[in-house]
Amino acid sequence: MARPDRRGRGELHLPAARPAALLAHRQAALGGGGRRPGLRPRAGRARRPDGGGVRIQAPGPTDRKARAAHGGHRLSLSAAAARLSAPVSDAAPPSGGGRLFVVATPIGNLGDVTLRALEVLRTVPLVAAEDTRRTRRLFARHDISTRLISYHARSAPARQAALLAALRAGGDLALVTDAGTPSISDPGEGLVAAWAAEGGTVVPIPGASAVIAAVAASGVAGPRWVFEGFLPRSGRERRERLARIAADERGTLLFEAPGRVAATLGDLAEACGGGRPGAVCRELTKLHETIVRGSLGDLAA
Repeated sequence: MARPDRRGRGELHLPAARPAALLAHRQAALGGGGRRPGLRPRAGRARRPDGGGVRIQAPGPTDRKARAAHGGHRLSLSAAAARLSAPVSDAAPPSGGGRLFVVATPIGNLGDVTLRALEVLRTVPLVAAEDTRRTRRLFARHDISTRLISYHARSAPARQAALLAALRAGGDLALVTDAGTPSISDPGEGLVAAWAAEGGTVVPIPGASAVIAAVAASGVAGPRWVFEGFLPRSGRERRERLARIAADERGTLLFEAPGRVAATLGDLAEACGGGRPGAVCRELTKLHETIVRGSLGDLAA
């Protein structure tokens, strides 16, 4: 998929010995048993007086129920309520520290956010964001007032240390990036790895994904594909990676910066053959969403 963002990054997708997709785009605004521990609410937030299980109301037939992924509480889908307002429990997590919620946010259209993500973002006491200005737009759209703190690829080590200290003290923390899922070609991997290494609880909150959107819409990925992220910019490592992609019989998805898409398409056509099918996707989920399909030779021309 190809979509410009404020840092000029994007992504690419294609297969080797089969139809491939070249996607220049990135995930940026162009992504039973005992009681389950819940989010600890911020001060002043109402909670159930009986300490019972969480029930989340959303539009839909009143007789529909969906079991939560962990097999515990059931989520009741009711036509009466249009937004989440479910209280949550303040039981301590198994690790004794806070929970780190890795929250996927929209990749372009602000409506592409899950109900669960909104509830987490409203409930946790602190959200670490790649760019607080961009995250505030999402917060304003959905009436979220949670405190924000910046955490990005260029943050000083002291910022990660402070976030880990907050988790050790028992506070829940949500991690978001400008768009898509943290750690997927975006900041966050270091914090997640550090907290997991300490035995902390990391909770994924899935949602919009540029990778999945590109694979689904390109029509050339095939049933088996691999995500390569960003290619090295130059040199032997780049040539070797291109050679491996050319020899791989699976579809390949790549991220690429908009300004380097043409050059990368040319390199891919040379390594994989100009007749190999591909697709370039940009501005996914946004007003000017575009998907161009063709051979690598034609796409590079």
